[in-house]
Amino acid sequence: MYRNIAVAMMGNDGDERALDQGIALSRHWGSHLTPMQFVELTQPSYGAWSLSLDPRIVELHEGQRQEAQARVDRAAEKIRQAHVHASDVRLVESLYQSPWDAVSKECFSADIIVIGRSNELALYPIQAQGLATVIMQSGLPVLVVPNNGRLLTTFKKAVVAWHPSREACRALHDALPILLGCESVELLSYDGDTDPLDPMRRQALIENLRHHGVKARSIAHGSQGIDIASLIVSHAEKAGADVVVAGTYGHSRLREWAFGGVTRELLWNAPLPVLMSH
Repeated sequence: MYRNIAVAMMGNDGDERALDQGIALSRHWGSHLTPMQFVELTQPSYGAWSLSLDPRIVELHEGQRQEAQARVDRAAEKIRQAHVHASDVRLVESLYQSPWDAVSKECFSADIIVIGRSNELALYPIQAQGLATVIMQSGLPVLVVPNNGRLLTTFKKAVVAWHPSREACRALHDALPILLGCESVELLSYDGDTDPLDPMRRQALIENLRHHGVKARSIAHGSQGIDIASLIVSHAEKAGADVVVAGTYGHSRLREWAFGGVTRELLWNAPLPVLMSH
């Protein structure tokens, strides 16, 4: 199981949902909760005729710190009322680097990172790139929780978006603490008929999961030209899944647009938690 659950709160409307999810998982496993509130301080500007700092920047930073501290206080009170084992909520300032880069570094000591998905459309490009950064750089599974969707509070069914790749294999193994608690797990794949050995390999995966005590079965379909991310989400909803597990594809340059299409659509359109790993 995940013994140390990091909750990364980014100062948007997804923070409360992320904390709720972290508390729920901490309570379920008896795990330690490591909550962190990140705040991006405005970069200082300099006067047009000198190298001196704009004196208003000190006042601006103080206002940003006070707002972030208020968020910290609210989160601390929620954790206190939840009666879970947790560290104090830590305020992490980011000045000359993105707060998303800071998340990756500050969470190295955790087992999983929980982040809430904001509904603010204006944050879409920033958050898309930010989530990609965390997933690519942290080396950890990242559970992205929709602001207006379901929390992962039960462990009945999981859908694993399977593709014969390193990324999907990594995500499958990173998700084992969740899969172990599920009553059933589905390995869902699309358009895999091009490799005649693929069914045999999927069956080997099923056998390996059985060795871990995970009840799993393989489901393979053709996409028939339909968007695969939509098919995965639709299948997960019809199956009553509690979580979708998926590997992220691409490399660092794709952070410019948050990975490829399937990953991006799962991150932004799935109405249930999505666990992603790279």
